Amino acid sequence: MLVDKIIEMINIKIDETVAEYKNTKESKDADGNYITHPLENKTDDEKFDAIYFGLREAALNVIPVTLIETNGSTADEFRPLDGSRYIKVPAYPAIGNNLDMDEGLVYAVLYKALTYLWKGYANYETKANAIYANYKDAMRDYFLFIEDSDNTDETQIHFRYSPDGISWHDNFVDGDIYISFKQGDGVWSKAIRFVGKDGEAGGESGGASTFLDLNDTPASYEASKIVAVNSDGSALEFIDAPSGNGGANPDFDNMTGTEDAQGDVVIDLSYANGNRAFHYVNFTADGTLDISKADGENYDMEVGRIYTLQIFPNGNTVTINFDAYGDTTLDADSTNILQIVYDEWDIYVLSNNKYV
Repeated sequence: MLVDKIIEMINIKIDETVAEYKNTKESKDADGNYITHPLENKTDDEKFDAIYFGLREAALNVIPVTLIETNGSTADEFRPLDGSRYIKVPAYPAIGNNLDMDEGLVYAVLYKALTYLWKGYANYETKANAIYANYKDAMRDYFLFIEDSDNTDETQIHFRYSPDGISWHDNFVDGDIYISFKQGDGVWSKAIRFVGKDGEAGGESGGASTFLDLNDTPASYEASKIVAVNSDGSALEFIDAPSGNGGANPDFDNMTGTEDAQGDVVIDLSYANGNRAFHYVNFTADGTLDISKADGENYDMEVGRIYTLQIFPNGNTVTINFDAYGDTTLDADSTNILQIVYDEWDIYVLSNNKYV
């Protein structure tokens, strides 16, 4: 999809939002003077930056085929994939060029861009994450195919797209919601719904719309519980939420950096544990949470590693004091679980869940 089209869709959404805002009482001050909406001040450069952040986050969340490079390529490396391949840095969006991303992920990039432009678009975060999940499901067989591929004609993977799963074409166009692929001269795979109408989450039956709809999650909610991986690492389950205990540190399996915070606390995320790094902070008073830096610019974090912060304000006022893209808000009366990642330039909040 052309970058021009993405910008057009962003502008349409902004115009709709501002028009609705102008008809609300929040648009006027006590004297009846108009209060400018934050979106009215967004520049073209800010919109391009937001799209670029969306591209980079997509490259962190999934493995876009468009960005896969083999060792020896001159393209700049964004993150390693395996011993012989890596994900290149996506190109900065420019008018007249196609977005440097798989067509099936274009709407996810669009939704992420909207969330970066204005916090009121936070609901698009869920839609983008759902597209990521469905893309991973749709492409699972593809990545099995290329695992032993030498990229010859016999092993080359071919794609096709469709609006209905019946009529097919080689290039993605607006309205396509199905994808299919084949290896070499082999048989085309079945039609896989990877995105819904207008970019809504797809899936064979429309996709999961709630946490409980997923296959590897509990069947019902439980009050005062938090989510954790089960003992054999095969699914998620609810466990008892930790609480303040007079200064003693709660015992979390496979967790490091556990501490009670009497006030401000600085977290050093340079260490790692398995595929993720964990840190739990139990606040016993008002305070501020900060991420340590190795120097004046670079965060002391491993690039591309997902860090999980479990923060319990216990009714206290706690703020997160570091620059990050995404939702960094904390609920004083909830268990706040944030997942963040550092790409060498910026910190992204991949998820921010709250459990009472």
